[in-house]
Amino acid sequence: MLLALGIVLRQIKRHRTIGIRLLWILKIKRGWKMAHKFGSKLFIISVVFLIACGLLSIQGLILPVILAIIILTCGYS
Repeated sequence: MLLALGIVLRQIKRHRTIGIRLLWILKIKRGWKMAHKFGSKLFIISVVFLIACGLLSIQGLILPVILAIIILTCGYS
């Protein structure tokens, strides 16, 4: 699901229903594109990392990775 979201996130047009919906991102068109491009890359990288953790039987990293996605995407924007 994160991989699909990462792929679709880059293509989403600017609106208030879907996407990274922070107030300052919605106001600036360039900010919208930059935040979604970064978020898309971050989601795809996190999927690769989570798959590797699953194959290596490393448990307990799902929540920290998802929190890192949220914090980094909001912080970048």
